[in-house]
Amino acid sequence: MPRSWYEVELIIPKTITEMPEYPKADSLSDNGSFSVITDDGWRFRCKVSGTNSKNFRSESNLKILGKWLKGRLENNGNLNPGDRVTDETFINYGRSNITMTKIKNSNDWYLDFGV
Repeated sequence: MPRSWYEVELIIPKTITEMPEYPKADSLSDNGSFSVITDDGWRFRCKVSGTNSKNFRSESNLKILGKWLKGRLENNGNLNPGDRVTDETFINYGRSNITMTKIKNSNDWYLDFGV
């Protein structure tokens, strides 16, 4: 059965997962999960898992992260539901990365995908 178009799981490069600040599955409470707050006001739970904590996804439903990311691209006019996300999609959007910043004294992270 095909997955929903909004389901997203990001594979994070080892150069990033090895950074000391990057969340690690074995060092977080709740089995590798944590809260995120986005630059546009969304709040949801995410989780890292796999070798080197490389798998980054929304915790209970892969569609949550996907609706946030693909929704940004849709709202900006760079993606239509069902279309493939390509390098050109990100070029037209104006950004191809997400910035994650740990919020001090908490298990929360700030995600920025704004242009």
